[in-house]
Amino acid sequence: MKTLYIIRHAKSDWDDPQASDYERTLNKRGLRDAPFMGKYLAGQGVKPDVLLASTASRAFTTAQLIAKELQYPEDDIVGKRELYLSDEKTLLKNINALPDSGVTAMVVAHNPGVSNFVNYLTGEFMSHLPTCGIVRIDFKATTWAEVGRGTGTLISYDYPKKFEIA
Repeated sequence: MKTLYIIRHAKSDWDDPQASDYERTLNKRGLRDAPFMGKYLAGQGVKPDVLLASTASRAFTTAQLIAKELQYPEDDIVGKRELYLSDEKTLLKNINALPDSGVTAMVVAHNPGVSNFVNYLTGEFMSHLPTCGIVRIDFKATTWAEVGRGTGTLISYDYPKKFEIA
């Protein structure tokens, strides 16, 4: 069995008109929510074997903050520029290429790609994964290459406002 956590980056800052979309950083709420959700995952016993993240500032920082709470080494986060504003095809290509020795993977990226990816993998409909939202999908697969359209089962869907911290 394989488990994938799909995470949308935490809330970002729109205050700097000079910053490009790629460079946008997390705002105060995002800096609060990402560690909170990381602690929540740690409390669930989540231990990723691999963590992929878009290299856009808001996504990579989200990955770093969650990784810290999971005691996942920051240097082991795999930053990928191609995950910035990626579609489900690009996300799937990256998941299919993961080493099969890993059972649990995480990917931190952006909407609409992450929401579409959840729909693609599970056949469920998710219109909009909120910021710092986390979806867990399980697969009856022995290799990551077996992961594809409709092969996953949606196990959980959590986000900061669900816990009334927002």
